[in-house]
Amino acid sequence: MEAAGSGCAAVKPQMAWFEILGAPGIQALRAVALKAMRLGLPVILDGKRNDIGHTAAQYARAYLGPARGPEAAAVPADALTVTPYLGSDGLRPFIQRCLAHQKGVFVLAATSNPSGAEIQDLPLSEGGVVADRAAALIRACGDGLAGAFGYGPAGAVVGATRPEMLARLRGAMPESIFLLPGFGAQGARAEDIGAAFDERGLGAVVNASRSLLFGPAGSPDKEDFARNIANRTENMRREIENALALEG
Repeated sequence: MEAAGSGCAAVKPQMAWFEILGAPGIQALRAVALKAMRLGLPVILDGKRNDIGHTAAQYARAYLGPARGPEAAAVPADALTVTPYLGSDGLRPFIQRCLAHQKGVFVLAATSNPSGAEIQDLPLSEGGVVADRAAALIRACGDGLAGAFGYGPAGAVVGATRPEMLARLRGAMPESIFLLPGFGAQGARAEDIGAAFDERGLGAVVNASRSLLFGPAGSPDKEDFARNIANRTENMRREIENALALEG
């Protein structure tokens, strides 16, 4: 995080890689979140949580709250990834928590993994596909909640590997910030993601992990690890800005 510096817009820890270590892993995850906050980086926890309403409320309390005080979150974050497949009563507690503490969620709509299409692209009897129904649910959750920049707390996960979906779902969710996984190691390029942004260059967060952390051989660079991360982050930022300029 220190190496990425101003080239990084947010940090997105993948929770599973901490949870496999048990209680020490959760402590480490909290330390990462607090460190990011000290660096001025928003924290997006990637845990894809959800459950029925009263249990979803506990997930929301665990992650979407202040770092300290009576309402403190176990691991404080600015946003959390959640799944929509329990319907609106599973999403509502997250949105309520977001409004109370100025947080956000990113709800799965069209994911970057190839097999996601096995469910997300299934046709609906009334037309469209399952991803379109998820988008409608996300839009309904954020209806009337957009802030000064035109975006509300209900964001959406849309894979950067699915450029054909980006324009379609952007039209369906004009007030949702998009989280775009799949850039870099999964094959998405800067040229693929222009439809996710608005005319101001806002509205999307581009996620890259392995392509920033690891060298071409797939292992961490042992020499000047931080410098290489800084260079890769800056190159990624420049590629995206150049692509958006061309789109404009």
